[in-house]
Amino acid sequence: MGGTCAVVDPTEAEPVLQYLQDQNLILQAIYNTHHHFDHINDLFDVIISSAMRGRDHDLKIYGPSGTKNIVSALLEDVYAQDIRFRIEEEKEIRKMGGKWSERPGAITKVNVQEIEPGLIAETNRWKVYADYVLHGDFSHLPDFEWRCLGYRIEAEGKVITISGDTVLCDGIIGLAKNADLLIQPDLSSFNRSDTDQVENLMKKGYEDSLKSLKTATFSKKQHWFQRVLKFINKHE
Repeated sequence: MGGTCAVVDPTEAEPVLQYLQDQNLILQAIYNTHHHFDHINDLFDVIISSAMRGRDHDLKIYGPSGTKNIVSALLEDVYAQDIRFRIEEEKEIRKMGGKWSERPGAITKVNVQEIEPGLIAETNRWKVYADYVLHGDFSHLPDFEWRCLGYRIEAEGKVITISGDTVLCDGIIGLAKNADLLIQPDLSSFNRSDTDQVENLMKKGYEDSLKSLKTATFSKKQHWFQRVLKFINKHE
């Protein structure tokens, strides 16, 4: 994205941060699919570490309803003392004439947007769409709002669809129309979906609108970030 980038579900902070450093990229946004711990457990690490590595701009965080509460709790309660320590430490170092490239004051510079289906972000080079996907159905519990999102990224003539932990549903089928790559978890071990069946059903349902869709599946036991990069590079 021309020197800037976005991250989806920062479940592993270090490989993401290392990649940003190696490629000299600036993190502009985080897209969250849903709020299971294995999809947000390193969210704060990415927020704080990007600032401590020089980020000085607002970090945009997109996600389903409830995202604002999670980020607020991390910044204002869980890690409030940590943030205060880093800010005061920087003040002391600067008082003594020291210089720091870290930006602890930028840790709290976040802009959280709870999103609904549709176009959610765009520049003149790329667009990001979202839609609701099925990962647990609690419609019978009116006091429990559980929303999950899939994302469609269009850039430089290519389309990548990221499913989150969804099973086959209208949302993910729509997001995968004309996609070049569908990234999804391996759900077969949960007896809820077979990944080959998902791909076959998608192709059958949208024969006229799907390209030669490649599907990358990743077990939760794998280091998915490196494997996704390897898969994408292999099929460029």
